[in-house]
Amino acid sequence: MRQSNGTGLALLVGLVAVGVIVVGLSVFVLLQIDAGGSRPEPSWNRVRSAGVLVVGVAVEGPPFAYYDGSLRLTGYDVALASSLASRLGLRARMVDYAFEGLPAALQNGEIDIAIGAISVTPDRASLVDFTRVYYVGSDGTLALASAQPEPVRSPDDFSGKRVGVQRGGVYEGWLLSRLPRQSVLAYPRIDEALRDLRIQRIDYVMLDQAPAERTSAGDGTLAVVGRGLYSQRLGIAVRKGATSLLDRLNRALDQARAEGELDQFARLHLKIEPGQLQPKSTPGPEPTSRSGGPVSPLGCLKSMSVSESLGLADRPDGPPSVVQPGQTFTKGWVLRNTGTCAWTAKYRVVFVQGNAPAARMGVESIPIGRNVNAGDSVNVTLELAAPLIPGAYQSVWQLVDDQGVPFGQRVLLRLSVPVPTAVAAPTAVPSAPVGQQTQLGVDRQRVRSGERVVVSWRADGARNAYLYAVGERWQDSPVAASGQRDYYPQGPTIYELRVVRDTWVELRQVRVDVDAAAGAPVIARFTANPTTASSQQCVDISWEIQGEVSRVNVVSGSTMLWDGAPTADTLRDCPASSDSVEYRLEVIGPGGSTRA
Repeated sequence: MRQSNGTGLALLVGLVAVGVIVVGLSVFVLLQIDAGGSRPEPSWNRVRSAGVLVVGVAVEGPPFAYYDGSLRLTGYDVALASSLASRLGLRARMVDYAFEGLPAALQNGEIDIAIGAISVTPDRASLVDFTRVYYVGSDGTLALASAQPEPVRSPDDFSGKRVGVQRGGVYEGWLLSRLPRQSVLAYPRIDEALRDLRIQRIDYVMLDQAPAERTSAGDGTLAVVGRGLYSQRLGIAVRKGATSLLDRLNRALDQARAEGELDQFARLHLKIEPGQLQPKSTPGPEPTSRSGGPVSPLGCLKSMSVSESLGLADRPDGPPSVVQPGQTFTKGWVLRNTGTCAWTAKYRVVFVQGNAPAARMGVESIPIGRNVNAGDSVNVTLELAAPLIPGAYQSVWQLVDDQGVPFGQRVLLRLSVPVPTAVAAPTAVPSAPVGQQTQLGVDRQRVRSGERVVVSWRADGARNAYLYAVGERWQDSPVAASGQRDYYPQGPTIYELRVVRDTWVELRQVRVDVDAAAGAPVIARFTANPTTASSQQCVDISWEIQGEVSRVNVVSGSTMLWDGAPTADTLRDCPASSDSVEYRLEVIGPGGSTRA
């Protein structure tokens, strides 16, 4: 019995051991099958292997993403994206994209993440995945302080008014779900809405509270009249299904929040103290079905990247190119259709923004000129003129479709205009045939700021003629074939006569050097909109004067429109006739007088 029991026990132990081995083999086989049947999602491994986090940034202005005075990209979102990349052991590469084009850029794999004050909404969450919310903000409504507006406490207070918003932003959709479409005016950039608010084309501008407060603090003509109508939560977008990258980003974001880095960014860029922040830890969508922005199914994708720079050398990571004041030059890019939609010839490259008004360099937009299929490229070239005032300039350009909706990568042009060392030589022109002589001259080539210069011209046999300062749009300044005109330049100015003949275009230039008048007021801005008006159409005249001012007069021809005008304002004039009208600004101060 003992022997039998011992043998049975040994047999039982042996069977148990074998059973353990069999179970172990079964587990091993099952694990291998799972690993082979479901590979890890590759988004994080792909980014880690590249060592670079490509960040698509919607650069729309302070405080989240903008170019500073040194032409460097900065802001809350830029700092956050750089920090997350560093925490992940990566180098961040920022690429400026049109806000509307970010989902397509993610879908195409042109960028790894998208950031730029992007609100988390259900519609957007159907196209992309979002990180945990990193900032909770609210709205601010601006109005003209001089209009003494009533406080805005609900959308009903907008009834019968015109409200400007940024196109594609959350406020556009939110207002459209509550107001008639004609009451909501969407602008490509919020500064364009602010411009129209200042000249009373619209009644309000609705934007994020932080930039609204900053705008009001820096511009006494605007006041914040509403807050807290619609809160929003900002997140970082990744391609739909990029779960491994999303997980890494959330870990880095949690770490940055725990270490107080988000508080530091808010204090530096948003001017908000830590106690005022309301961060949330979950990326749940906003409880609304109307959000504005790129929310419809993507369908065919509109996207664009720059594959080559043409003309003027311009490296984003190098020093800006040096161009003499008033010098004309060519700048272009090879634009590649990286989407799946074909482009039509009506698509255009348009000026978006610059660090100074003169950064536009005389061009508003240019059509691409032909159809471009997916995968193909097109060369786009701009004929530009450098600003006349020395300094560093940066302009931003982007592609828009035939409906004016922007998409794809934005392109930057940077240049440095030095102090001129000599008077520019006249432009060389071909010899004109007999009877087609052209002359351009001034009564004085050096004046003090604000003094009168008489420009005279003659263009025999011209089909059309235009006289303008280099850097302005020549199309806005048609003139007769001969005549003279008074100008009051504030700084060095090159006047150009453009003569259109039957088979060619002739250009003549003359330069006027201007010495600053010590202590004299400076006319920082003097514009008329529109510059070409039809009969009975009104014109908005806007100006801004800096320095010590005793008196300001606004004159139309020989008629005084406003005697004793303020130093900054807008005046609407409705000429009775369709004849050409010349507006003049006369400014008198203790240090001298200035005209424009």
